Amino acid sequence: MKVKELLAEKWRDACDEECDKFFAGENFIYSTYVEYLDQWMNVWKMSCFKWMTLIEPLNWNDIEPCIHFVVNNGVCTDYVTCFDELKKICGK
Repeated sequence: MKVKELLAEKWRDACDEECDKFFAGENFIYSTYVEYLDQWMNVWKMSCFKWMTLIEPLNWNDIEPCIHFVVNNGVCTDYVTCFDELKKICGK
């Protein structure tokens, strides 16, 4: 939150060019991350992780298949804790 406040302050103080560079870099990193995930999801049949792109609002129906995937691949996961965390994040 502090970073956003500082950026907004700098933006107001006529640092538009530097802020534009920062946001361009930030967008590039995010876009590259999404492209990377898309490529590997197709290779490994891991489409259940698509919710991690955060393009859509978080939804338990999208996250639950991901939890099934990791459990089926040997990762011990507590469904209730995951559900509770989602509710905290979503403010419900």
